[in-house]
Amino acid sequence: MSSGKRNLLIALAIVVVIILGMFSYVKGMYNNFVGLNEQVKASWSQVENQLQRRFDLIPNLVETVKGYAKHEK
Repeated sequence: MSSGKRNLLIALAIVVVIILGMFSYVKGMYNNFVGLNEQVKASWSQVENQLQRRFDLIPNLVETVKGYAKHEK
């Protein structure tokens, strides 16, 4: 094997390793972003649940106030 072919194979191997490293980095960052997005969705879902629970309690509060107002009369 000549020296030129050997150097070409080494350069090609280095380029392939660099490309694989970049691909792995980009894939890892994408997976991280997807995980963070799912975490945000789950957190926002918890906020919506709390808001819905409070909204569902408003009729009870209105009835309590009406009852107390009637009692005061």
